[in-house]
Amino acid sequence: MDNILNEVTLLQSISHPNIIKLEGKFRTQDHYNIALEYCYGGDLRNLIRKYGGIKETISRVIIK
Repeated sequence: MDNILNEVTLLQSISHPNIIKLEGKFRTQDHYNIALEYCYGGDLRNLIRKYGGIKETISRVIIK
């Protein structure tokens, strides 16, 4: 639970176009829910799995 709360705190404090935004959070007695910005292109892990890796020139654009 501490890791989740640390992640939420971190995401609340960051505003960067290349970092997914925390849109909201909701806590119940048993669960902690977070709503994140929709990432229409998928995540980096799926991109790497799909193409077997990423060239340095492309990764510079993604990470920039």
